[in-house]
Amino acid sequence: GAKDGELKLKVQMPKLAAWWPELPGQAQADLSIKGDVKEHRLSLNALYDAFLAGEEHQQPLGLNLDLLGEINFDLDTPQNWLLTLKDLDASYAGLALKNKDDVAIDLTLATTRQQFAWQVGDAELKLTYPDERETLILHQHSEGGLKQWETQGAITDGIANMALYEYVLAVADSLSNKKLVVAPKKVNPEDELIFDVAWDFTQKEQLSGDLSFARKHSQGLWPFPTPVPLDFDTFNLSVKQTGTEGLADKLLVSPEGMHISAAAKGGASILDADVFLHPASPFMLERAQIDMELPDKSKLNAHVFTSSEGLHLEETRLYGVVQTSGIPLHKVSYGAVPPGMINGDLNFNMTLSEDNIPNQLFVTGQFLEGSRWNNQALKGEIDLGLSYQDMHHFNLSKGDINLHLGNASIVSNGSFGELNDRFNLSIKAPQLSALWPDLPGSVNLDLSLDGMMSDNKLTAKGRFSQGNFTEVGKAPIDFDLRMVGGWKEFQGGHEGWSGSLEFIDVKHAGIDISQPQAMSLTVIPQGEGGLPQWDIGPSTLRIGLKNRHQIDIEQGGTSGKGGKFDTKGALRGLRLTPQLITDIGETFGVDTNFESKDGKPINHGIIVRGRSLATVNPPVFDFEWDLSFDKALTGTASLRHLSGDFLLPTDPPVPLGLQKLDLHINSQAQAGTRSLLTADFDLLTQNKGGLKGTARVNLDGFEPVFDATTQLHIKGSMSDISWLTAFTGDVVELGGAVDVDVTANYRGGNWVTSGGVKGHDMRVVEVENGIRLLNGTMDLSLNGNDVVLKRLHFPSVIRIVPNEWRTRQWIEENPPAQNGSLDITGNWNLQSSRGKVNVLFDHYPIMQRTDRFAMISGQVAIDAALPRIVVDGKVTADAGWASVDIKGTAPTLDSDVVVLRKGEKLEKPKQDSPLDLLLNFTVDLGPRFYIVGFGLDAGLRGAITIKQKDNELSAEGEFNTRGGAIEAYGQRLQIRRGRIAFEGDIANPILDIEALRRNLEVEAGMRVVGNARNPKITLVSYPEVSEVEKLSWLIMGRGPDSSGGDLAMLLTVGASLLGGDPMDEPMHRKLGIDDITVRRGDVGESGSILPRRTVGDSTAYQSQDDISEQFVKITKQLRQGINLSIEQALSGSGTVAKVSYTLIRNLTVEAKVGTVNGLELIYRRFFRD
Repeated sequence: GAKDGELKLKVQMPKLAAWWPELPGQAQADLSIKGDVKEHRLSLNALYDAFLAGEEHQQPLGLNLDLLGEINFDLDTPQNWLLTLKDLDASYAGLALKNKDDVAIDLTLATTRQQFAWQVGDAELKLTYPDERETLILHQHSEGGLKQWETQGAITDGIANMALYEYVLAVADSLSNKKLVVAPKKVNPEDELIFDVAWDFTQKEQLSGDLSFARKHSQGLWPFPTPVPLDFDTFNLSVKQTGTEGLADKLLVSPEGMHISAAAKGGASILDADVFLHPASPFMLERAQIDMELPDKSKLNAHVFTSSEGLHLEETRLYGVVQTSGIPLHKVSYGAVPPGMINGDLNFNMTLSEDNIPNQLFVTGQFLEGSRWNNQALKGEIDLGLSYQDMHHFNLSKGDINLHLGNASIVSNGSFGELNDRFNLSIKAPQLSALWPDLPGSVNLDLSLDGMMSDNKLTAKGRFSQGNFTEVGKAPIDFDLRMVGGWKEFQGGHEGWSGSLEFIDVKHAGIDISQPQAMSLTVIPQGEGGLPQWDIGPSTLRIGLKNRHQIDIEQGGTSGKGGKFDTKGALRGLRLTPQLITDIGETFGVDTNFESKDGKPINHGIIVRGRSLATVNPPVFDFEWDLSFDKALTGTASLRHLSGDFLLPTDPPVPLGLQKLDLHINSQAQAGTRSLLTADFDLLTQNKGGLKGTARVNLDGFEPVFDATTQLHIKGSMSDISWLTAFTGDVVELGGAVDVDVTANYRGGNWVTSGGVKGHDMRVVEVENGIRLLNGTMDLSLNGNDVVLKRLHFPSVIRIVPNEWRTRQWIEENPPAQNGSLDITGNWNLQSSRGKVNVLFDHYPIMQRTDRFAMISGQVAIDAALPRIVVDGKVTADAGWASVDIKGTAPTLDSDVVVLRKGEKLEKPKQDSPLDLLLNFTVDLGPRFYIVGFGLDAGLRGAITIKQKDNELSAEGEFNTRGGAIEAYGQRLQIRRGRIAFEGDIANPILDIEALRRNLEVEAGMRVVGNARNPKITLVSYPEVSEVEKLSWLIMGRGPDSSGGDLAMLLTVGASLLGGDPMDEPMHRKLGIDDITVRRGDVGESGSILPRRTVGDSTAYQSQDDISEQFVKITKQLRQGINLSIEQALSGSGTVAKVSYTLIRNLTVEAKVGTVNGLELIYRRFFRD
């Protein structure tokens, strides 16, 4: 504040993000303010960098500013603030801006005696580019004040090229996104524009001034993208008041208007434009003339004029001509219209009202060769004449259109508006996307309109298609309609259309909607109170479905006005045949085939011959309605069963025995907009019981209002619920009888229930796994939001006596095993979706099959708070047995195998269930559980606990055999040790099994250890002997023959024993070998049908099992009649490879290579006797 005072501010911000989140970079500044209010000086030295100080790259933005100031006062009031810009120096990423001389700035401050104004004196600024070239900005003078301003200046050696443009964009982006900017590459002179620009503009009552542009050092097309190719070397723009030029009288324009003229010239282009504007003219346009020719030979010539047709411009005429050639529409519109090019001319003559609404319009035009629209060839002409008052009062004096766009066409002719006029329109568009991008489908329309607005006839026929679809919403739509009537004035001064719909026929996706008789129709868009009003006379609407069904809807008349309406009608004799239900489902994509589950028939396609199936007449219904609305809904609607019956989709199907099925709905108006809606339902069958129900709810207009009076009540009994099996397929069979008495009331925003369901003779049977829950009783009650299962009890009923003698004997000798039970209790809260279920087993035969049986005791607790479910419990087998013979079990595929039949498609995998299941369930096999079959007979004991947490299933525990034996390979092996342990992965338990052939000098057998996915099978013996001896003791019960005669058999059996199932294919055949044998004789001999030795051939005895005369022969059949074999001596080194070929029956050729070489022709003949 003192003349010699100075205020200094130093800023250091090494990390701007510490001051504001996500703000990049660093900043520093030195600011100095010297002097007092009257005379002062400001100096600023500032720096900003998006990169931090410690980072590899630096890209600072620098700003140096030196500014002198002086304020002139009148007494104590400041009048002017005189500023002198001594120094301006800004730089960033290779760009720099600097002043050459001082710049004077004069600000006239706003006071009670003067308004704010400003002046900027001469200034010369220098803009330096990264390549060190410079552009001079010469500011001559600028000043301004309230609603007025003027400016003069020039730019010398301006530079424009694509590399510099992209560089400037990158510079702007780097300030906020922390990017290093690379200097633009040097471009060739012909790839850039060097130019000078000068301007002089003044804004007072209106804008006036001049702008000039001059290109330097180059010619040709501008080297960067433009909507149309440009090569202007000069461009001049002038804005002046029309009256200052003396052109008003000559050109018949207003002297108070504005004249904008533009002129440009290039090597192959020219622009000459004059536009005269005036606020009182339509669209502010008085006169316009544009003549332009571009380097690509495209042209635009437009002449538009306006003239007054009456006093005070009540009506104005706008007319002119536009001629174009080669102008790319999508480029000049910046993508607002599809790609196209118009070659032709358009003449228009329009009369406008005071509100610029067309009263008359006449348009003629031609689209010449080379015209395109939406990348399609366009040709044709238009000739239109229209007199317009409003949307309901117009006269089309001429409507001739003949346009061809690609393979589409729009053709019209004639007129509309007089008594004998006729207008015809035809649209053929195989692809609507040819008219406008992304329009779906195709259209074929023929339309004719006869007469005038007050008396006309409309006929239309056509098709809209989106392709070869058949489903509703996508299938083609064929329509044919005829209407007669006209636009009329009705009582009260309202206007609308009145006439008749003579004929309509619409076909879509197998649905045919038609109206055989004429229907009167009146529509008033704005009737009483400005609301729509209509009156539809009686008619019959016929709906056909797939040419097999016909439904007639009798519409008894519908009318409405002022927000009120009345309607009545009926649908009589509706026959709900199975085929109709199936066809409706197929049409609307709803699966109505209750006789299948997952696409497979309930009985898996099994045909039972000689079985007679029940047949019934399909049910027939009447549906009637008579409704009216006047702020509130009043009237009735009813559905009534006349005759016929339903077939329940069981196997085999059974009749429902329907005697009565009625639904009556009644609505009574209450106060204001309220009405009370009640519904009564009555179902009665011959022998399956019946149900009655009532419901009531208030309506506010058409909106249901759930309050304390809202109620639903259902009461009745079903003597046989076995028909519910249709909804479980063949998996579960249901049965029993139930009594229902349930009431639901709406209280406090929630449904509150009361009553209950009782059942007896309940039956749940799942045959495949032998689950039979029989003779059950159920007591279920509803209390508020709670569903309470007081008791679901199933007594023990043994239908299949166990085949296994020990299990059968235990059950027969123990009374508790004959009087078991299954009891289920629980509750569920409907509002919170929480509940608990307890299941108690007491000597209950949960599994009953001829090949397996299980009686269990225990308890299971289920605690659910959706989506979380906790299952905890333990069951123990009181007795049971299972056969491992797979012949009694139907084969199944693994869960990851999907079989697709012809025409089927792979369904998308279902998403994981949102349920969170926590499982802790223990199964104890107890003291009496046996496994038999395949020669196995053993007791099994132990327990396993199955757990699931975080969607991971695991198991802990083990099963152990209790004695027992297994028969395999003709031997009975005692199970010495059998253990299956689970330590996590339920599908990969740990195995430790050993079985021996007992009571021999050497007890041999097998041992299986490791995990189930990779078990290790070995031979064991006590005492330990060689592998060959183990096989011999296991298979033959003795040691191997010392001569080696048992070797081949032991190898084969041993390989099968260690390699898999004894019923499986031998190991040598899996290797591709057809035969492996041990023979006696000499390697390579031809063979003889006589024995090698006779009884008296020698006095010296030699054993027939002498290994020196034995060899192994391996044979492979290459094809029919050709065999390859290898013979190897068991004692010695003799080896022979032999190929034999059967020429004809009994005659064979053999070739030998090895210890014996040669070629033999052998003839063999065998005689029976």
